[in-house]
Amino acid sequence: MSNSTQEHSRGVVISVWGSSGSGKSLLSVALANKLTEGANRVCVISYDRISQTLRSFLPFEAVPTSKSIGRLLSETMPLVERDVLDCTYFHRKNGNLGFIATTEEDTLYSWTHLSKDRFVELLNILTAITDAVIVDCNTNPLNDDITFSALEVSDAVLRVLSADIKGIAFNTAMTASLTAEKYAMDKQIVVLNQTRQFTPVAELQKIIGNVKVVVPYSSEADERYNSGELVQGFARREGVQFKKAVAQIAKEVASHIAEQ
Repeated sequence: MSNSTQEHSRGVVISVWGSSGSGKSLLSVALANKLTEGANRVCVISYDRISQTLRSFLPFEAVPTSKSIGRLLSETMPLVERDVLDCTYFHRKNGNLGFIATTEEDTLYSWTHLSKDRFVELLNILTAITDAVIVDCNTNPLNDDITFSALEVSDAVLRVLSADIKGIAFNTAMTASLTAEKYAMDKQIVVLNQTRQFTPVAELQKIIGNVKVVVPYSSEADERYNSGELVQGFARREGVQFKKAVAQIAKEVASHIAEQ
């Protein structure tokens, strides 16, 4: 990720949100890695104070707590590019893939001065120095200003649903709750994730109504994500199918942004 904004067009913001347990974080990292092809610079942002996501993304790395998105968003001084780069942790096998997320010092009670304006300021800096920013959102935006902000300002939003009743219930509840035009629920890219051999995909698609991409479950993708490796280089059939689905998501995102 460059620290120079010269001759760099604005990057895009992609939000990934959806039902609990739907595989949002894994899909965020897989999509981010896909988008780094061609030397594109991509940053994944996550603000989950319960699971401390930097450790989830990079489980075996010695991550200093100073690289904390909570600390970055709670400071009162104006945010500058240097601060953002100092809080970015790069993947050891892909220098174009960066992470800004919660660490062990981020808890439900750590920071009390977070603001939507500060988050938007962070996005503005990142889009000036990257090609894409992926926001790995929390499940319930109704209790999370950061997720609300991400849904409002993103160039594209992926609504990731688990392939079960919980995914359907989430989709129904959020569609009824987020009716304001600024959330553009009808324009979000709906993804049915982690389908398995006996998942009633056709029935779920009929109920949900506007599924753009169906992503099969891949134990190989799970293994790579949980070990902090890049979500790529699949050898098994399910992994290859997962890779194709991620590529399809990338195409859907590019097409959606081009139509804006």
